[in-house]
Amino acid sequence: MTPAQYLADQVVLGAIDQQRLAAGYTAEASHILLNLQDDLTRLMGSSAKGSLASRLKDANASITRTFTALGKVVDVGGVGDVYAFKAGKDLGHVFSEFETYTPKAAAAAKAALVQGHKPDAWWSRQAENVSFQFKALAQGKPEDAMQQLESMLQTTANQAKSLIYSTTNTAAAEGRMKAYVENPELVKGLRQVSILDGRTTPKCTDYAGCTWTLALKPTGKRQRPYANGCPRHFGCRSVIVPTPILDAVSNPALKKYGRAIDIADDTTFSKWIATQETEVQDEILGKGKLALYERGTLTLSQLLDSKRNPITLVRLREKYQKANR
Repeated sequence: MTPAQYLADQVVLGAIDQQRLAAGYTAEASHILLNLQDDLTRLMGSSAKGSLASRLKDANASITRTFTALGKVVDVGGVGDVYAFKAGKDLGHVFSEFETYTPKAAAAAKAALVQGHKPDAWWSRQAENVSFQFKALAQGKPEDAMQQLESMLQTTANQAKSLIYSTTNTAAAEGRMKAYVENPELVKGLRQVSILDGRTTPKCTDYAGCTWTLALKPTGKRQRPYANGCPRHFGCRSVIVPTPILDAVSNPALKKYGRAIDIADDTTFSKWIATQETEVQDEILGKGKLALYERGTLTLSQLLDSKRNPITLVRLREKYQKANR
């Protein structure tokens, strides 16, 4: 394995843990949204007490409490700190094989933007939308309202999940980037790997394999603007990986590794996981389940949703601190 392949693998493995961390956050958010569902169902029901104006007031208060709480679910600074630590440690691990090196400490992400906006702005917009829809439903026909309310709340839950995943991924990417930028003597450039989702979007397919300098200037034959990197859209599972400066040409000590190359542009999740050691496959898929995944019995979405192996930020911090010791 080349140093570049090792670093790319570590980013991909970390990204899988990102999805599980987001699954844990999503489970927490689901409990919060269930309370909102109970409140709105009660206020919409035929036995609801009070005037329409008073019920709308109570509904708005419940919606405001809910989305304020949802905005606090993801520990953005904590996620950035964990992934900055891991990225720095991965760099140190690669280079300690050739020279004694301790990577610089990287500052954690303090205010990651999701799709160019602060997460609080997204949550506020969601709250306004739910309030508007509830008001419309409450003024409509009672026989239709309950079914429409259930549909509205399911849409709200899906939107909350998407935002939580994007916020978590953005914070993790920001943390890793801090480590790369603060170690320019180790990192030559950046590259996008689009392998984590079997339903890769046209945008991430187009960006697969694109490269940039640490100053975020496009390089290579197929140049694309960095444009805030990954995630590039809601639900994005592509990742930005570092290309180390050392290679077999500049450092003879690396000849035993061959040329330093990254994961191939056309790599799929199935191809990538087949290259991993058994213990890594077992950690990601569950013990002995590679064959099930290859047959399609076990899907990628089953691995990364809230029903399979969510992980906490505390557990993730412990895991990465123990790694590579």
